[in-house]
Amino acid sequence: RTTDMYGPLIDQHGHAYYMNVCSKQHTNHSCFDQQGVPIATYACQVTVTGLGMDLGHTMGFAPLAAGAERDGVLVEYTHGSTGCHPTRERASRLLMRCDPRAGIGAPVPVEPVEYSPCDYQFEWPSLYACPLCTEQDYRAVYSQCVDNEQTVTYVPREQPPRCHDGVQPPAVQTVPCTPAPDLVCSEPGTYADRSVDGGACAQTPPGTFSVGAGFEVDEWSNPAAYGITTDWVASPLHQAIYSSGRRSATSSTRHAGNEDGSASSAQEITTTAASSTTTAASSSSSTLSTLSVRLNVVAERGSFELVYKLFSTPPASAGGGFSVLVDGEAVLERVRSTELRYATFRGELTSGPHSLTLQFEPASGQGSHLADFGVALYRLTVLGTAHAAAEPTPCAAGRYQPEAGAATCLTCPANTYSHAGSTECTPCRQDDHGQWSLPGSADCTWRAACTDDDLVTVYSPCEDNHRQRLVTRGSDRCYLKSALPEPVEEECDPCLDTGFHVVDGQCTSCPTGSYLKREQDTCVEAAAGWFAPPVLTAFYSESIGFAHGFSTFCDGTSCGSAGWLPRGDRVDSGQHHAGELDVVLDWSFNLLSAGYAAFEYRVLGGDPDDGIELYVNGERYPALLYHPTAASTRSALRAATLPSDAELYSAALRGDASLAGVYELDDEVHQSQPVDVEQHTQRENVVQHTQRENVEQHTQRENVEQQRQRADDGLGVWRRVFVYLSQTGANHLRWNYHQCEQAIDGEARTLGKAELRRITVQNAEGGAAEASLRCPAGSFSSAGASHCTLCAPGSFAAQVGTASACTPCPENTASPLAGSVRCEACGRNTQTPGGAADCDINQCRFSPLAGVEYDLSALARTTDMYGPLIDQHGHAYYMNV
Repeated sequence: RTTDMYGPLIDQHGHAYYMNVCSKQHTNHSCFDQQGVPIATYACQVTVTGLGMDLGHTMGFAPLAAGAERDGVLVEYTHGSTGCHPTRERASRLLMRCDPRAGIGAPVPVEPVEYSPCDYQFEWPSLYACPLCTEQDYRAVYSQCVDNEQTVTYVPREQPPRCHDGVQPPAVQTVPCTPAPDLVCSEPGTYADRSVDGGACAQTPPGTFSVGAGFEVDEWSNPAAYGITTDWVASPLHQAIYSSGRRSATSSTRHAGNEDGSASSAQEITTTAASSTTTAASSSSSTLSTLSVRLNVVAERGSFELVYKLFSTPPASAGGGFSVLVDGEAVLERVRSTELRYATFRGELTSGPHSLTLQFEPASGQGSHLADFGVALYRLTVLGTAHAAAEPTPCAAGRYQPEAGAATCLTCPANTYSHAGSTECTPCRQDDHGQWSLPGSADCTWRAACTDDDLVTVYSPCEDNHRQRLVTRGSDRCYLKSALPEPVEEECDPCLDTGFHVVDGQCTSCPTGSYLKREQDTCVEAAAGWFAPPVLTAFYSESIGFAHGFSTFCDGTSCGSAGWLPRGDRVDSGQHHAGELDVVLDWSFNLLSAGYAAFEYRVLGGDPDDGIELYVNGERYPALLYHPTAASTRSALRAATLPSDAELYSAALRGDASLAGVYELDDEVHQSQPVDVEQHTQRENVVQHTQRENVEQHTQRENVEQQRQRADDGLGVWRRVFVYLSQTGANHLRWNYHQCEQAIDGEARTLGKAELRRITVQNAEGGAAEASLRCPAGSFSSAGASHCTLCAPGSFAAQVGTASACTPCPENTASPLAGSVRCEACGRNTQTPGGAADCDINQCRFSPLAGVEYDLSALARTTDMYGPLIDQHGHAYYMNV
């Protein structure tokens, strides 16, 4: 930089650091010596007392350990300020770590920053910390053999490439097919060794694999290298390819460039981005998007295998779906759901030429949830199109293979990493602060200081009404700045669920129609006119784990945990890689009668393309806010006044779904701060130097702006959702946190998550009652009721709490609907007996006096009404006498 230095970087003690990796010729507004003169240096420190220190104005380089020479370089700064030691000067080291996903990146402090007296350490993950590209950074991809010729396309050996600029890949070449056609190496784990005259079958070496005599595409940076033509969009990390219109596909087109730094072709990026954006904006379009490849099966028989996933599930009336065609004939037709999991489809191929086409038709209709409907192709494997694999394929980053002759590679476990072509995984650094990684990682990440979000309260099983409460670190991503509190012994209720209590050592609900009076630990029968509704609850209190009927899974290219994680009084979507995934939480239960389900949720961090979806009995619930920062969803929020339990029961009893929706709660802005941040901020009351004051003002201003932004955009704010369930018997709720891949843009990928709490379902089998409620007007109950009964037509109940039975309608009145709160008077000169559902109009006959009678029944219509009758004002009228 030639302007400001990078910074401030704040360590755990509150010191601020600034640096400029390659130049001292910068505008230094940060570090000043005791005379107030700017310090010309590569790295400097501003202490908590406001004093500037030179951390090294002489620059040097050092390689990393043997075997890691391509992982980055160590930059050393020496000859800094004195005074920290009688004989030593301050010095610092900056690990420039190769991270192709980081773009330019930024320096970060490595705790403890002053790892020994006068010595300081930092790290800078960056694409530009990767070496310049050489010919060894590319590998050859051979096309199918046609007329004894094939093309050779050179693609990056690793995705994203762990190099930049430098040597460009060789141009596409057309070469004679080799080895000889009569050399057959069809077994997985073998390939044709071209170093032998005429070729010879050989086992793939360690660090590589082969599917056999064919090809496999699981890296989508250059589909054309395999003869694929498509208008689908490769994901930013090239882990999958998406049908045009899918949310992940449109977000991946934000940055029109390849990850190796070269420009993307207009055909590949610009045109596709335009078509996908148009499709997403107008979900009613029926335009098909396709992915096609021509195949020439040279073996007696061939086959293909797809690993794919469908996102979202539109209503059946919206149409659309995913199809697979071989030679124009559908072998898989209009699939509309894979239950948010990757699915596998296999097909057979006869010898000879074929066309394989994947076809996606978007759903029609309105709503952003329809635009989310799409398909992702993760892997395409074709066998029989060659007599032998042309080359062994290197294992991808995050995977390894120690054996020769492998058909696939293995995934590196957590807290290890690997680069492409690895035979083993390298452990992350483990010390007081150390590093961490999720399974399948290409790099390790330094742990940050734990925040309140990283600390989880767990409980031992409740025995003899006592348990231990323990605060523990719930994430490998952070280190503790101070010791955790000791376990606390406390009293407990072994039955955490609402309405349950201990009977003969077992958690038991009260009998049907009774509720638990917890103060006396007794069951009380609901009085006549009242009812004791059974309720299922989850994550309302310090839950130990998932309740009955819950299950969870994670599916995608970037899962870091097996699914949602219980966190005491809430459950969250877990910690994962920066890639595409769906984290699903399912709850199955039975309803005794119609009722409302309710829960609270919030979204923390993440990109606006990431968010939470709700499915009710298989249908996407459109009212749920996907991500709170989306303007289109903010307008769907309802007022902050929540309906009461009595109002919800009354609405459910009448089949009224009008209370369903997403409601604002009181602002609970989620703030994530280091555990001992208060101690840190109170450390200094008087600022002794102007530069320290500038740092603090900058930090405070940034914190205030971040908090205000969180409140404005809804991030971290709890919202309550009510869902009307009309289906008695089996019901199913599914929450899905979807995370998209995001393009490399020079900034760190912000990973988010979703949290749920206070989940309840009314009138559920296996539930329990902890209160009784009055029956709403228009209904009644006898003693010991678990629900109220609507007044039958011909009767009414004007007051709440009607006992035993409703009142019949008086003579010449009627109530045509169930659940009436009053009866309506019948018309003049008609006679209706008491308890009538409809007024008696004597078959439309009327006698005003003796000997005079009218019969209008012949005018009755059972189809359309008479009309329209237009008056002088243009109003239209219809009637049926």
